[in-house]
Amino acid sequence: MKTMWMMIFLLLPLLGIAYIAWHVWCLLPCALWLRVSAIALLAVSFLTLMFGMRGLYDSMPLPVGTALYEIGTSSIFVMMYLVILFLVLDIARLCLWKPSTWQHPLLCQQRIRHLGWQIPHRHPLRVHRGKGEN
Repeated sequence: MKTMWMMIFLLLPLLGIAYIAWHVWCLLPCALWLRVSAIALLAVSFLTLMFGMRGLYDSMPLPVGTALYEIGTSSIFVMMYLVILFLVLDIARLCLWKPSTWQHPLLCQQRIRHLGWQIPHRHPLRVHRGKGEN
């Protein structure tokens, strides 16, 4: 029974990281290095929590071990709030409370360009003034 709860404890954060990584991958611009670095930072911050639970920070100097421990524990809370945010946005999108383009505007523009449709461009509006106005 104890092993089952430990597996659930490890499985839930991993599922949360995968869910957040998928949304972050869709939201960030097309620069591959930006996407990979954001997801790697998310994974490394979570791994610092796992290293702290194994007691690997005991042999490190106190300032370094404390900083890594605080990064790891705060990553759980950041991950929890990001999962809640993305879940609310997904539920709102599925219930048609918000358009799907609000969450992934860059991805939707790429799909439109891929299909060959033209995205309307903005043109400056010319205002003609009367004779007496400058």
